[in-house]
Amino acid sequence: KKTYAQAAESAVSKPGVSKPAQNPEKTEKNTAHASIHRKVEKKMQKEKNFQISRNRRLILKVSNQDILQRNKLNSNLIFRIRNEINQQFFSQLMTDIEVQKPVIASIELSFFENSIILTTMPEFSAEYLIQNENL
Repeated sequence: KKTYAQAAESAVSKPGVSKPAQNPEKTEKNTAHASIHRKVEKKMQKEKNFQISRNRRLILKVSNQDILQRNKLNSNLIFRIRNEINQQFFSQLMTDIEVQKPVIASIELSFFENSIILTTMPEFSAEYLIQNENL
């Protein structure tokens, strides 16, 4: 029987199967192709996420700017409005206790303060808000 050292020595001394030399030009092309492929996939995923986010937003144009000026929407007021809207959905549409989830995730003013943006939770869409606008 061979000892561990002898087995290791004989394995090292045997000519191993050498790996064929890779063509550096081919490797660079493969790397570049993979990099471009990753960038395209990342861009497609970003576009998909943007589209999903866009489908969850309902933008309400404010025709009378004085309303916004008089009722400066602070964070507490926005929070209260969001909760009241969600409560309306709970009481009017969602009678099953297990299904009671918030519909509105956030309410915010647009940058120029001429619109109010309602963003739904991921389970809902802006279309759902439009269908139930009577609440």
